[in-house]
Amino acid sequence: MPDDDNREPESYPDAVGILSRSEGVIPQLVQELLPELNDWGTSLRQNSINIPSLRQALRERLQEKVERHGILRHVAALNLGITEECFERLVNRRLPRFCPRRGRDGQELFLKEELDVFASGFLPDFKTWGTRSSLLREFHRNLESQTGFIVAPQPCEIGGCDELAAVICANSVCRVNAPPRKVCIAHRERLRTREDKSLCEECVRRVLYGDLQGQFQIAGTDERLRRVHPIEA
Repeated sequence: MPDDDNREPESYPDAVGILSRSEGVIPQLVQELLPELNDWGTSLRQNSINIPSLRQALRERLQEKVERHGILRHVAALNLGITEECFERLVNRRLPRFCPRRGRDGQELFLKEELDVFASGFLPDFKTWGTRSSLLREFHRNLESQTGFIVAPQPCEIGGCDELAAVICANSVCRVNAPPRKVCIAHRERLRTREDKSLCEECVRRVLYGDLQGQFQIAGTDERLRRVHPIEA
């Protein structure tokens, strides 16, 4: 491979590749964070391009994205459908394409786009899955078979559910002497004022009928919520 530091990119994909390799950033993020690179590509290389300057811009914008959109380990683990302990072991394996980032305060953060690309690397192309859980279970199987890493899936913590958890209940006292429940999409309801937060089904019933009335505003009409979450499960 030619020395990327000492050559002019021959095309837009070539420039994306140079920046992706040099900064350890997936191509999708290079394209998102450097829209001016597309302007150079559409000009058919008539405009000038300054790779060192673009590298610096990429570093700065990536750091800004990490600060604004980076997620903590417990959320990142749910993105991959695994327990927090399993996620910690996975981080320690330092597998290729797995990219923990750091906030300016040194806090470890992860970008969902990079987690998605990591998982996609263990999935077949041109295949669709009926559910999120079926996709993640195939990712788990392939990760184990290709790397020997033993996966610990994170199940939904509503009794009797076979799906993988996707969100953490926003109620900090969801359970006594235990962390808030991790639940699948079917067993959660979004909060009205914070669509990125959800309550688990058990806490939804407590809002509708029990000790949490008035403490949370759940998206959707009261009629729908009471129909979907009757007082007797």
